[in-house]
Amino acid sequence: MTPDEPSAQAVTQANVLYHDELAATYDDRMELFHPRVQRVYRDLFRRYVFGRFADDAPLAALDVGCGTGFLERFLSPRVNDVVAFDVCDRMLDRARRKFPQIQFEIGDAYQMPEAANRAFDIVCGNALLHHIKDYSSVLSSMAQRVRPGGVLFLGYEPNALAFGLFAPLRTLYRKWLPEKRVSDVKDQLGGEYESLAEYHQFFGYGLSPRALRRQLRSEGFDDVQIFYRGEHFLGLLQDRLGLRWIEWFPTALLRMWGPLSISFHLVAHKSDAAPEFSIAG
Repeated sequence: MTPDEPSAQAVTQANVLYHDELAATYDDRMELFHPRVQRVYRDLFRRYVFGRFADDAPLAALDVGCGTGFLERFLSPRVNDVVAFDVCDRMLDRARRKFPQIQFEIGDAYQMPEAANRAFDIVCGNALLHHIKDYSSVLSSMAQRVRPGGVLFLGYEPNALAFGLFAPLRTLYRKWLPEKRVSDVKDQLGGEYESLAEYHQFFGYGLSPRALRRQLRSEGFDDVQIFYRGEHFLGLLQDRLGLRWIEWFPTALLRMWGPLSISFHLVAHKSDAAPEFSIAG
């Protein structure tokens, strides 16, 4: 690590401060809560996550970096045993109010809480890895906790290819169309907290879906699917411009963006022959 490079601990602490300030308005974000975005998640969970299990199978799920409980709205109708944790108290306060039946824990993804130290049918995280400096080690810990035959879900991660190709446009976009919620946090904390909290958007310029696929295949996953969708970007535009016509943008055109989409989702199935989860002594 160079003298000017932030430590993993500094990035985590920036995320705590940044997201605690965002907590009160986090659920207003259209790139996550727009009806079209919600349909994307429902479809992915129905077809590619829950579709791996028998309809009446009891399921256990682990949500890493759960925030205000975004994924719980998709998990809770189907999964009877959910463990979810986050490093930010204020985000967890909102999650607990929305889903009092779910076990929410305070915890760091680098050292997961005791309740997470077992095997799960589903392990998931949404908009998680790009906030973590050493995300590869966290992904490995998540992968270990997926039982053989289980599923790993990663949602809404920044796509390195698009971030690299469109870097100049992204700079102008952030300058001309700032997100008010983020601008308010900058006024409270200072601009450096956003760049640290959104670490791999500013320092690593996105995540490589292919690199994630390679790592997961090396960790016992035999089917890793990447989904590129443009609905999140439309949600961002509607949030910042207030243009309602965006809601009617043809889905077929969104899917034509393919690997040039600014974000992606990943669903991976763990081989039935993979080893069982155990904590190294």
